[in-house]
Amino acid sequence: MIAASVGLLAAAPASAAQRQEAAAKPGIIAVWALADGDTPLSGAHVRVVAGDGRVLGAGERTAPTGTALIETKRLPATFTVEVTPRTSLGGSFRAVVHHYASGTVVYVDPVTTLVADVVAAHRHEGQPVSVADAHREVYRLLGIPDWQNQADLSYSDRYFDGDAYLRDAHHAGGVAALNHALVRDALHDHHHGFPDETEAARAAGIDWLGLLTNPTKLIAQAFKSLTLYAGQTLATVASHKAGDTVLGWVLAAFGLGEEELDNQDMEEVKQALDALGKQLTQLQGRVELAGFSNLVHQTDRSIGEIDHASTDLAYLANTPADDPRKAHFAQTLVDYIGAHLLDEPEILNQDLGTAVPLADNLIKSASRVVSTRDRFFDVESSEEVRSVYDYFAAYQAKLALLLTEYYHAKPDTYSPAIVQAKLAQIESNVTAQAASLKPPVPAGTVVDTKTGLMWMQRIDGSPLRSLSSLLDIEYHHHPDRDSYIWRLKKAATSTSLPGLPFDDWGMPSQEELHTLLSSWNHSGVGGDYLVREAHMSKPMLDAGTNHVFMRDGFSTGSSVFGAPLFYYNLYSLKDDVKATPGTVGVKAKLGSTVGFFTADHSQAILFKRERAQGEDYWWGGTTG
Repeated sequence: MIAASVGLLAAAPASAAQRQEAAAKPGIIAVWALADGDTPLSGAHVRVVAGDGRVLGAGERTAPTGTALIETKRLPATFTVEVTPRTSLGGSFRAVVHHYASGTVVYVDPVTTLVADVVAAHRHEGQPVSVADAHREVYRLLGIPDWQNQADLSYSDRYFDGDAYLRDAHHAGGVAALNHALVRDALHDHHHGFPDETEAARAAGIDWLGLLTNPTKLIAQAFKSLTLYAGQTLATVASHKAGDTVLGWVLAAFGLGEEELDNQDMEEVKQALDALGKQLTQLQGRVELAGFSNLVHQTDRSIGEIDHASTDLAYLANTPADDPRKAHFAQTLVDYIGAHLLDEPEILNQDLGTAVPLADNLIKSASRVVSTRDRFFDVESSEEVRSVYDYFAAYQAKLALLLTEYYHAKPDTYSPAIVQAKLAQIESNVTAQAASLKPPVPAGTVVDTKTGLMWMQRIDGSPLRSLSSLLDIEYHHHPDRDSYIWRLKKAATSTSLPGLPFDDWGMPSQEELHTLLSSWNHSGVGGDYLVREAHMSKPMLDAGTNHVFMRDGFSTGSSVFGAPLFYYNLYSLKDDVKATPGTVGVKAKLGSTVGFFTADHSQAILFKRERAQGEDYWWGGTTG
């Protein structure tokens, strides 16, 4: 797929002038180390070795994505890139490279390593073979189609699952041990594949409509499918085996090229276009319901032009293959895209990029709108802001599709390397824009934007059966009064709650409860206000007829048994009246607690916590 990428050999053979220039000038080698596309080899040591064993470049480690740039003084015509993972895998990964051209990517993975090992094995037996022949032997061994290159393998686990390979390596005693056995199989023309069983079961096509429940996955799949064949020729794409969507080739196939996509390919394209259209309809509804329609109006021209071209493309994809007018329609769409959409990636990124001023960033603006519009910010608020990001990410995916169609329709102007670079830039924009999203508020919690306190919205199970904090009371000497009082133990101010994150929850004070209800207009019941505005659980707040236990306010008396009786004050969520005492338990003697409660144990418990420094969930405001 990527004609400019290198993994086993190099891309197209370089000219004599290019080889001379490469040997004379310092070079930077772009290395991408992967077990497969979703399993990068991060933190691995990389070095470049010449044929005579000289180390040409070393000392770099791969990034979390598996990438590394290696600078060398001179590059010979042939060299090897070695990648040694920091975890003990019992071996290294390698790729033999011929005639490297600056700017290309060297893929280093289990497949390139096997190719290098097969070359070495043949040489050891006195029957040297070319790297191309070794490549064919390894592909035959693993059951990988000839048209797949290293970039193809990084985008899909269908023909080679790196995770399955690593599992086998672990059982075999390491990468070197497994490869030794695999090379023996290759030399004897045996077969030993590592297919992804899940992906192989979907060989008939991608479940595009099934991705509608997850905008992030749908958009990622659209970019993945676009990239998969972006650097190919139409003839190569048309001859591929069904199972992957050949997005980006409709215009080239319909009247602008000599080859056409087959029916299965077109069905996949139509399903993908349909899914993207449905996704945008859903996201548009979310944006409208969240009240962001005015906010996004500044992009109306861009969105309208993308919609126009997308409609035409979907129409063309559904046009019968034998319609003689399809070529003219395709050319009209090419002209429209060329006149209206070539600069749209930059225009949209100006409105959405993280480098633009805060007031101009639509994602951050949406976050501020929610935090100032609503008193309480919870996971639903976070999802509303996320809908703006998803909305524009989906439009940029459609824009990438349209531009890829345009580039492929003009192969004399846009080389495969240019197509890939432009497509990668749009995807990079979308990825970078996600940095404007704050972390979502944890489910089951809500933040009061007025005070910054986080409150529980629900609790799993029975609080009084799960927690002992209500009985963590001690007889404490009060120095100011020179007397002893009952108080909550220090340890009871920090506790975990069943089913909720964090371990620093505590009971609120009367002042904090009063502030929580400060925006209530005293219409109806205060507890209902919290249910409606803060999305708190009504059963939780109704557990004690709208009373909650408070942090402060212990008092004592005598029980009928003569033992000290203590009371824990309650706060009313009905009418915001002064706290009233409710019996909680009996102290038989100092330091021990009788294990029973009175009827008041059914009162609700509403916990809160102070957010940690830097724990932010929205943009703008002193508590955000």
